[in-house]
Amino acid sequence: MGEVKEENERLKMMLSRVEKDYNSLQLRFFDIVNKEVTNKGVDDSSTSHDEIDEEPELVSLCLGRSPNEHKKE
Repeated sequence: MGEVKEENERLKMMLSRVEKDYNSLQLRFFDIVNKEVTNKGVDDSSTSHDEIDEEPELVSLCLGRSPNEHKKE
């Protein structure tokens, strides 16, 4: 029974360490996201309206036949 208690304590310590690391990474992630949002806001306000905006790339996917193609056959 003593071995089970030792294992339980060891697992609790590991879980505590994982939670601490997760919270630390989460805070770092939010800091990075906030900096990107802040930088994007600065970039947006500093860009000229004379610049040409690039069109977003469009992707078309076809997953089989359309009903019109089937009727033509």
